[in-house]
Amino acid sequence: MENKRCLFCEQFVPITRHGDELRFRNCYCAPEGYYRIRQDYYDNNQEAGYREKTELFPQLSGYIRERSEANEEVSLSDETVEKILNSQQIPVTIEEKANRLLRYLYSQTDAPGTPVLIHRLSVQFNLTYWPNLQEFVYIIEQLKEQGMIERTGSSFLLTGQGWQEAASSGRDTSRKRCTLLLPHDEQLREAWEQDLVPVIDKLGYTPFLLPWNNEESDPEEQEDAVSFIEGSQLVIADLTGQAPDVMYAAGYALGIRIPVIWTVQQNKAAELVIPSYKIRPMLWDDTPELAAKLQQKLAAAASRA
Repeated sequence: MENKRCLFCEQFVPITRHGDELRFRNCYCAPEGYYRIRQDYYDNNQEAGYREKTELFPQLSGYIRERSEANEEVSLSDETVEKILNSQQIPVTIEEKANRLLRYLYSQTDAPGTPVLIHRLSVQFNLTYWPNLQEFVYIIEQLKEQGMIERTGSSFLLTGQGWQEAASSGRDTSRKRCTLLLPHDEQLREAWEQDLVPVIDKLGYTPFLLPWNNEESDPEEQEDAVSFIEGSQLVIADLTGQAPDVMYAAGYALGIRIPVIWTVQQNKAAELVIPSYKIRPMLWDDTPELAAKLQQKLAAAASRA
């Protein structure tokens, strides 16, 4: 397997190639996941200057870390990097960076006072978007003095005050992740993005449309789909065309007891070869109709919860 140096954390890790992208897995930027980067951006920045290495790359490392911790896709190119660095998603002040550490601890626990282990601080400072360990330790000490956290060696915990601060400043943690599995059909994908994603979002879910890079089953893609699905609370799988990747990923979700809603376009339903009598797809003619049906189903489920 080919190894390359991550531009942002400088760790050598195994990579895979997918068209014009490189996929870096399990580096310090994405310790339990991966991120994608355009080959041309990687090549052009291997000999980056001082500003990039000391200012911009640590910010990108923090961004990748934060998004991968939330099981979100990260794809980097000249265009996306410029948008990221100019967006409000990058913390600027010390307070904003300190909040990133509070949010991380909050995401790893169910209650204040629960210890979280952060081993090897020397490679974990991207949790706060800082470029080095010294500044990371400074934030830790500031939060301790403010009564937000307690630390014993590698063990960190949120105090009651820190828990409340993280809950109020972080994302809406009440939202559930919903993964959408579609066949290789760009028109279908665009229609779902336009008509279904907004409806699912309004119902309290964070919808993610799992990308497929090509029309052939790819073991690497299937592995990525599995790791992505594991953090979901709901999967919606469309059987139109009966794509093997969709069946594989949705079957895995069922196996780990994640609810799956099956759908299929009405004019393709007769072609289905369904592997189980328990799979009863929701029929639809167009995406606005499907959006209405899903809204009714999910709203009803929420009212029973």
